[in-house]
Amino acid sequence: MNKLGYIGLAGILAVFIFMATDARAEEQNWFQKQWNETVEFQKQGWQDGKDQLSKNKIQVQNLFNKVKNYVSQN
Repeated sequence: MNKLGYIGLAGILAVFIFMATDARAEEQNWFQKQWNETVEFQKQGWQDGKDQLSKNKIQVQNLFNKVKNYVSQN
């Protein structure tokens, strides 16, 4: 090969390497974004579950208090 062939080959390789590196960076950014969205979704879900559990506890306590008051009246 002559010098022009080597330069052309080096240029083509540089383009492919750049494209592969850019694709890998995009993939890592996408993965990191998905990871962060999943963590936030799980945090919200856990908080919703805790809120619902505390509401259920209050409702059960109120139910027992109503039953106790009803029984003690009779």
